[in-house]
Amino acid sequence: MGFFISPMWLSVILFWVSAILFIPASAQDSIITNSGDTIICKITQVSKSTIRFVHDLGGIPTNSRIAMTDVADWSRSETPQFVYNAINGVEEYSKFRITMGGGAGYRIASAKTARESLISQGFSESDARDYYRKLKTGYHTGGQLHFMGWPNLGLGVDYQFTASGSTITGSVDSGDGYTRLYGDLSEDIFINYVGVSAYTEEWLREGTLKLYSQASMGVTFYRNETMYIISPVLFTGKAFGINTQAGLKYMLRPNLALYAGADYFQARITKVTVENNQGSQEVELESEQQEGLGRLGMSFGLTFQF
Repeated sequence: MGFFISPMWLSVILFWVSAILFIPASAQDSIITNSGDTIICKITQVSKSTIRFVHDLGGIPTNSRIAMTDVADWSRSETPQFVYNAINGVEEYSKFRITMGGGAGYRIASAKTARESLISQGFSESDARDYYRKLKTGYHTGGQLHFMGWPNLGLGVDYQFTASGSTITGSVDSGDGYTRLYGDLSEDIFINYVGVSAYTEEWLREGTLKLYSQASMGVTFYRNETMYIISPVLFTGKAFGINTQAGLKYMLRPNLALYAGADYFQARITKVTVENNQGSQEVELESEQQEGLGRLGMSFGLTFQF
């Protein structure tokens, strides 16, 4: 059987990672004006023309900004997302995006033919529907690394792992017309995907909220571990695949964001290697037997940028 992490434990892991990284830093930023005054604050955004910051004004955190022409010097305690270079007068931006996260999804390919086959073997229609509903529902985890060659566009690599499983108990005809075999029919499906990726992002609310999108194409590796009553069967295959995602990023810190988005994955298995206690063989699948891996899902996680 493959390695499987339940969605509950995935949520717990991501929660504690977020909680640890969310601890506020005690260090402060500062801005020195041309008149020699020092402003102790938290810098939230730097551009060629202005610095935006939050400072204490009569005990109340207040958002303010100052023109770059009025600034003699400034410093920020954390790695900024943007740094203004006074020597060449350009805005330098963080070059790398590392994304880690996961979520839940539902495979959208029809299971009608497979469901009818299960019913023909003696399982009830309701049991067959429930079996494939569970098999089509799963979780996914993944990570991405992008190099931002332009302020709003980067290229990199995308990795995704998807898992789902289902079990049904009943009896099937042994093939002799008289004897029925009783036991479990189960499947555990694991999908690994790696592809070349493009990533874009735009500010919706400067300094706090971004709209992002990502698209990749690559290779999908398929593994289906099936137990048919007492006979284990392994199906493996690979295919071309695509993965896309779009959503929102909320900046927790200048170099750390929490994201949530919708995603779509697509691949189709047309040939498999079948392994059982009789040996192994490659099988070209008929169109109605081909395994559609198309999936719609929701994802959440963290993005680090530096």
